[in-house]
Amino acid sequence: MPMIHIDGLVSFAPNVAVIVHREAMNVPAERLAEAVRTAYSYMDEPHLLNACCGGMGPLAQYKDLTLADYLRLLEEIKVAAAGAKAKRTHTKVRRADFNSKRSHLVLAMLDAGVPYICSYAYYFDSG
Repeated sequence: MPMIHIDGLVSFAPNVAVIVHREAMNVPAERLAEAVRTAYSYMDEPHLLNACCGGMGPLAQYKDLTLADYLRLLEEIKVAAAGAKAKRTHTKVRRADFNSKRSHLVLAMLDAGVPYICSYAYYFDSG
């Protein structure tokens, strides 16, 4: 379960809420209030919720993180998700293109008199 720490003033996690540390007594009230607001603003982030309340997801392996490290990890997760989505889209386009070319190739081979045997059916029927 990750616990996020902000400047040694507060720590937070969805299943623990916000913890104010003793060091917060020595800082101006505005700075403490800003740290608490920041903590609550990230409290409902889905990846953090999954890690803290379900023990799953890319953040589940971390125990203590600074806010900067937490934000960096969120950005890495976002970039990885965008890359995975782009790869799925590109794969779908390439498969559609391949299948359309493959059909034309099979038809051209049949028109040329080349016998066509489906390798999938051949493999399973010949066993």
